[in-house]
Amino acid sequence: MKDQKLGKPPRASPKLPALAIVLCACLQATHGAGEPRPRRALASDLALKVRFVPNDGPISAGEPVVARLDLTNQSAQAVEVLTGSNQVPALHLTVRAADGQLLAGTPRPERRPDGLYGIGVVEPGGTYSVFWVVTGLYQFEQPGQYEVEVQLLDWMTWKVLCGNRAALRVLPFDVERLEARCEELFQPLRKHSSSKTKIPATARTKALYSVRHDTVLPYLDWIARELHSSHACRAMRRIGTERAQELLGTLAARDNETGEVARKALEMDLESTVRDVVW
Repeated sequence: MKDQKLGKPPRASPKLPALAIVLCACLQATHGAGEPRPRRALASDLALKVRFVPNDGPISAGEPVVARLDLTNQSAQAVEVLTGSNQVPALHLTVRAADGQLLAGTPRPERRPDGLYGIGVVEPGGTYSVFWVVTGLYQFEQPGQYEVEVQLLDWMTWKVLCGNRAALRVLPFDVERLEARCEELFQPLRKHSSSKTKIPATARTKALYSVRHDTVLPYLDWIARELHSSHACRAMRRIGTERAQELLGTLAARDNETGEVARKALEMDLESTVRDVVW
């Protein structure tokens, strides 16, 4: 199964590629024996909150952006949430400019997918969280005001069960801020430790992959060498500067596993896919 590709909406057509956000891993998939089967979630049952981590403050242009989604069951009964599949997700994500112009996003699904799809159970009062690398979809390279909106859709009626918007202010490019942000994301990876925000390691690496500036190259170099990640090398190709190309060439010349993943990256598609966004 090929990854769904993402990108900016074409001017001539509103059709956008799909983004798969799968919550199955974060939702309880089974229910206790003898307990009543959870009912399908209603709009009044769920609350969705989107916030940027580690804080909701402004960023500088080009900084990686990680968003946390909290899904809460406000009812007194366990409910089923159909979370979708990699082909047809049940979540709808958009990024808009201050004037409402759609910059990037995912289509509203129009049909239930064939084959496997996710179903999760959210217990009463329970909250489950997932993390997205928003800059895997859109890089926020220009200063200004932006809005990220997420909606969870009901697969039977296609109506919105819940949704939330988060405003994002982007300041002019600041290399010192970008360096600090990259270091903040990277340190727990090198130390194999958790952070106060508990951003998963995979979300941290993908956030670093989304940066399009030479500042991130030392971190990508470490990830490529220590974790043998072809995606770190692919991120170097996306940066495309002379320094990035030289580093990738040096890695590709190695006669070891690092060299193998670097050479593999030379053949990888550079277009964004679901794997650039979802941890």
